[in-house]
Amino acid sequence: MTRKLIDIDNLNGFEIPRDIAVCPCCGSGLYITEIPECEIDEDGSLIPVHLHLECLGEPDEDDEAWDEWDASHSRMPYVYWLPVELRVLEWLRKSFDFVSSREEQEKLERWI
Repeated sequence: MTRKLIDIDNLNGFEIPRDIAVCPCCGSGLYITEIPECEIDEDGSLIPVHLHLECLGEPDEDDEAWDEWDASHSRMPYVYWLPVELRVLEWLRKSFDFVSSREEQEKLERWI
């Protein structure tokens, strides 16, 4: 079975399936906005070690509900958000291969 390839530089709001993880604060869906840190495996492949998750239930900042939403979603991130991040990272590592288009572009520029 061929694993899907994810370009860590062009995620464009990669949505997490609800059976993998939901927002620990409100139960809404989640999406990945960024994978800012990766390690390089012995075979040269990228392994994500950190990611940024966002809640699909976030209201607009102009909305009256935003302050309350922000307060509830910012409370104790290592207690509520870290376990979710670790679960999503584990799922990503098992399900996908990763490339960095920026890294590939830099390699090409060095060779030219």
